[in-house]
Amino acid sequence: ATDRAPLRPDIVARLPPELHLEITRWPAHTTQTFSSCAMVCRAWYDHCVSIFYQRINVSDDTHFISLLVAAGVYDRVRLLLAATVEVSLRLGPGTLEGYGQSDESTLRPRELFPSLRKLTVHAYKVPKEGSLVWRSFRLVTDLTLKCDVPERRLCHVLCSLPQLRRLVFVYHEQFYHNDSQAQGPHSGAPPAEAKLHCLREVCIDVSNSAAQASITRAIVHSAQLDTIELLEARIGPQYLQASPLNHLLEQVGPSLAHFRERPSLYDNRES
Repeated sequence: ATDRAPLRPDIVARLPPELHLEITRWPAHTTQTFSSCAMVCRAWYDHCVSIFYQRINVSDDTHFISLLVAAGVYDRVRLLLAATVEVSLRLGPGTLEGYGQSDESTLRPRELFPSLRKLTVHAYKVPKEGSLVWRSFRLVTDLTLKCDVPERRLCHVLCSLPQLRRLVFVYHEQFYHNDSQAQGPHSGAPPAEAKLHCLREVCIDVSNSAAQASITRAIVHSAQLDTIELLEARIGPQYLQASPLNHLLEQVGPSLAHFRERPSLYDNRES
């Protein structure tokens, strides 16, 4: 039997970059296969690592902090994060509140993720305005919130991200915490120049009536509504009448080109 020697490095180096990318892109959706692909040779490793950092899934707040700290220490990590376009972030209850406020020079979250466009936050409650999350992802244009979204906190967070173009809410919990009863839902309304002025798409995938009402009020008071072109919502039959979405639809005006009503979670319920 003839022994098979590995390809010489100079042969691999002569392959065009497009061919490397074509080979390394197809297993990107499978972490294990993608990791194996990165170990084939040094050229593939560089391509795989750059692709891997384009979309990051952070499993908890400890990993998120470790990532930021590594970016402050290693130039290679900071360079890779500069090309990240999408992040999925999971946070625990009350996590990251106030973290890094006194250590801004070390973390420098505002300098990270300059290319980020899409952010998904899985959390018990949406992080406060000014938290490490929003200081790190201040340039995001596509935001998905899968968490409890108290109205006042949501208003302040939205106004801190005026460049948002797409906003998605996903909340199907039975219980919802609202912070508007004690201080009033409209107190501290943002000035006109602080409102979202680029918002194009809004999706409200919420089965809790109180959460839906709170979200729509926050959007009305935080966004310039005449820019919205697509509105997608899930309406439950138990609160179909006098839906707060009616008020939102009235405020949007002629800019709305598409309205899609998503099927209720209760439509296929057995009788």
